[in-house]
Amino acid sequence: MALTCGAGLITTATDVSASVEGYATKNGDAWQGSLEQVLKLQFVADFIGNRGNVEPFLIPQAKSYSMTTFRNQSVAIDFRAKHLTPEGEPDNNLSWSIAEAPLHGRLEGTPPNVRYIPDAEYTGYDRIVFNVSDNLDGDTNGTIDIKVQGSYTNFESGQVRPLVLNSDNTRLYALNTPDGKLEVFDVSGETPELLHSVPVGLEPVAIALRNDNEAWVVNHLSDNVSVVKLNADIPYVKKTLHVGDEPQDIVFAGRNNARAFVTTAHRGQHSPSDLDAMTPGTDRADVWVFDAPDAEMEKVITLFGMAPRGLAVTPDGETVYAAIYKSGNQTTTAAHNYRLWGKTSTLNGKPGPNTDADGVVAPNTGVIVKYDGENWRDVYGTKWDHQIYFELPDYDVFKIDATASDPKAVGEYSGVGNALFNMTVNPANGAVYVSNMDARNELQYEGHGHRSDKQTLRGRFIKNQITVIKDGSVTPRELNSHLRDSNPDGSPSENARSLAMPLEMVVDSAGENLYVAAYSSSKIGIFNTRELENGSFTPSEANHIEVSGGGPAGIALDEARDRMYVLTRFNNSVAVIDLSERRETQSVAMYNPEPDYITEGRPFLYDARFSSGRGDSSCGSCHLFGDMDGLAWELGNPDGVTTENPRGYVNFFMEMNALPVHHPLKGPMLTQSFRGMDFQGPLHWRGDKTGAYRVEGESLEHAAFKEFRGAFTELLGRAEVPTEEEMNKFADFVLQMRYPPNPNRNLDDTLTAEAEYGANIYFNEKTTGFEAESTGNVAMITCNDCHEVEPEIERFGTSTLMSFEGTETTQDMKVAHLRNVYTRVGMFGLKLRERTSTAKEMGPQVTGFGLSHDGAIDTLENFLSLNVFHVDTPDIPEVMEFVTQMPTGLAPIVGQQATFNLSSQSDADLVSTMMAQALAHTFDSSVRKQKCDLIANGVVGGEERAWRFADTGANAGSFVDMNGDTSSFSRLRWTSLIPGNSITFTCAAPGSGERLAFDRDEDGIYNLADAETSGRKPTSVQSPDPDAEPVQVERAAGAFWREESQKNSGIFPDFDHFWAFDFFN
Repeated sequence: MALTCGAGLITTATDVSASVEGYATKNGDAWQGSLEQVLKLQFVADFIGNRGNVEPFLIPQAKSYSMTTFRNQSVAIDFRAKHLTPEGEPDNNLSWSIAEAPLHGRLEGTPPNVRYIPDAEYTGYDRIVFNVSDNLDGDTNGTIDIKVQGSYTNFESGQVRPLVLNSDNTRLYALNTPDGKLEVFDVSGETPELLHSVPVGLEPVAIALRNDNEAWVVNHLSDNVSVVKLNADIPYVKKTLHVGDEPQDIVFAGRNNARAFVTTAHRGQHSPSDLDAMTPGTDRADVWVFDAPDAEMEKVITLFGMAPRGLAVTPDGETVYAAIYKSGNQTTTAAHNYRLWGKTSTLNGKPGPNTDADGVVAPNTGVIVKYDGENWRDVYGTKWDHQIYFELPDYDVFKIDATASDPKAVGEYSGVGNALFNMTVNPANGAVYVSNMDARNELQYEGHGHRSDKQTLRGRFIKNQITVIKDGSVTPRELNSHLRDSNPDGSPSENARSLAMPLEMVVDSAGENLYVAAYSSSKIGIFNTRELENGSFTPSEANHIEVSGGGPAGIALDEARDRMYVLTRFNNSVAVIDLSERRETQSVAMYNPEPDYITEGRPFLYDARFSSGRGDSSCGSCHLFGDMDGLAWELGNPDGVTTENPRGYVNFFMEMNALPVHHPLKGPMLTQSFRGMDFQGPLHWRGDKTGAYRVEGESLEHAAFKEFRGAFTELLGRAEVPTEEEMNKFADFVLQMRYPPNPNRNLDDTLTAEAEYGANIYFNEKTTGFEAESTGNVAMITCNDCHEVEPEIERFGTSTLMSFEGTETTQDMKVAHLRNVYTRVGMFGLKLRERTSTAKEMGPQVTGFGLSHDGAIDTLENFLSLNVFHVDTPDIPEVMEFVTQMPTGLAPIVGQQATFNLSSQSDADLVSTMMAQALAHTFDSSVRKQKCDLIANGVVGGEERAWRFADTGANAGSFVDMNGDTSSFSRLRWTSLIPGNSITFTCAAPGSGERLAFDRDEDGIYNLADAETSGRKPTSVQSPDPDAEPVQVERAAGAFWREESQKNSGIFPDFDHFWAFDFFN
């Protein structure tokens, strides 16, 4: 029997080409069952258990991982290794030493427990290599990668409504999103003059004026609204209104504009809305309604959609329109046949190319289908109705009665687009204009498609639109009607005439002209509204206004002076536009704390003129503000060839079943977020951006991201790939994006009772693999063995390694992180392989994409019905609760605020939680670094004041002002009761407290004494050793029998040649 040869079976296959011959139809259940029967043989179980679970650890195996700290802040590190005796018992009798000391810091303590102290003012990456030995059988090295971060954390929040003028156009209010400020400008003269910078919440994205004396600011990360008193000598926040997760927009409406409407996601610690992750048919878009004069919540309107973004109100205030942000486009993924045979397999049912350029048969994947009004069809017209068990009504925009005693939605509109940004209403005829993009993800493939019988997506994957809703009809108007599918390469002239990523719009008072901020074109587009409505406009450069700063996100119109103000996000400035001459006359910078690597790298994500041949698309067209678009795409390349995967697998047993290759026809895959990629291993679902070749000491992730360079030519239609320098800047920027805190965890960073129960299963019960209880389940592991969760070492659900995906799949995936699973809940209805609770017609759903790499899996229950999983069905809801409360790298308390003054005293318990979280690292040994920087600021005695909560030293537990004077929370609370005083407490991101409280530009001169706020402290993301020699990671030899079967039989794979069946030969 071949299996007993042990190491003799380990082979290396370097030739991954094959001819297409034969087709094995082994059923996944039969394979699973065969393996489990084999593993019930005691000698097989003993062999596998010893070979896979003991032998690898007879020599101690050092664990490599990553850590983050902050400028001038040390961090505790413990070296780790797994070592077993021949009997399989843990053995901790080990010797530890430093193999390579850090280059930019020093170590204190004795290995394996040390403290890393970065060099003074250093920021960037560092590395420690340690050695562990048992002084007998051998030793191994482990690597600790360390990031020393500056004070700024990049969330890349999309601005929605960042500018507004007061009633007489003498004051301009601008949101300084990266600095968390409301900037007040005097614009009565020719040049805007900064009057005040008012601290609000973290990541402010929208502002509306209730009147000239009061502004409401929506804070995207803080999950609140700051009510700002504008008519004070020093404007200040007079009330903080807690709302749902990630609020986006705000308008005032109703009689006398007495109500405020705020869009949020259907979740959050302060929300009455429950995520209801396992409940079908749940409305998942919330609009909070406030009594504006009293700033008290009236109700939460729930809408049938995913999270909403933009709002608009009619001139009479009677109607509010709310738009779903990532509303979908009636596409979904028909799941692939998990039993590896049948009419829907790649060979037998899925149309289009089914081999790579060398003839290697493609894996069995799903297919994207779109509803045409009667049937679900793929791009070839093939019907897939038999695999879709739900409906997608595609409600995009909702109409809300704002004057009713019980405001609610009274209508909805479909067919607007799939990514809806902003809305405005024509004051003359009531037409509603929606700026949006519409994805063409029902089409297939990157590249030129020489081997495809359909034109690929290259150069034509997105439409930029303003959709007109008028008299009950919905009419999308493509802004770039000059572009033709027949010319995906475009031309300089076509590029110049295009507008990309349309955001905020304004219409003049006569209702004749519409102005739109084209974020990815760095232009303002001008449209005659009559021509826009009837579609008779001709795209022309003459109707564009260039803005020098780049990334126009907000517009404010001063018709009396023929002037427009534009907030340009790329350089965080306000541009002044002369409308009569259609040109920018000046640009006034707001203070920007962002490091250079962010401002220099940002345009590579968004700039469509640079990125695409036609000027209509960029990476940001799908990765909306660096995040997801809620869709799946089939971005395989039929002209490509199968490549090798050098990444290791989670364990020996997975290596025995591995298929370590990447086929170019990978099937549909969900758009992934750019957030939080640092330290997470190879990129994309399959880990096919391997980062195997690295230069200048760069990280695996940095090198891997640069492997996406081909998308510029193969998808965006650019003539050539960006240069190495440009890709380095892009990677530096992207890798510093962060996920927001999880809105479903408790604010004290504990789990709910249901999630605690699920966590116990996740960490402690062996639920995954090949079940053979009678012989010890040697091929079973816990959820955490693959989806590793330990936020202190940058593990958020991924081990960063590859995983064998079970007997019902035909390509291996990198273990995925789980930080954003909660944002993907909303699709229910799938007959996969067993009778689950949603394996039936489920009716209307809010999204067409759910879990797994292709979005085809609706619920965790269905996912866990695959035969490689063994979670008891009654326990699945609790496991899902834990997964939806996954840590993200920032504690839930980050961003939280509480305001205290004579009329606002209700959040004392919240501040107590904030203080406890700010001190958690000082009394909880499992917490290695700060969870938040707690600060307070406001107005006391007519002066600006600020405090920072001390976590160490003699003042620990007290609030310290810039003079070193201390106060308790109780004292500050009593101080806030004095008329005219107001103090807001904020849990800021770790490392940012000093900057946000005392020293805005970090020049060592505190704010009140600083004559000029300018510049910023140098912050780097340099590698540990930029002079390091290039590194090339080769694929290691391993027991890759499935690849051998592919090579020998020309299929993908042929289980007749699988190792386990050799037992019966």
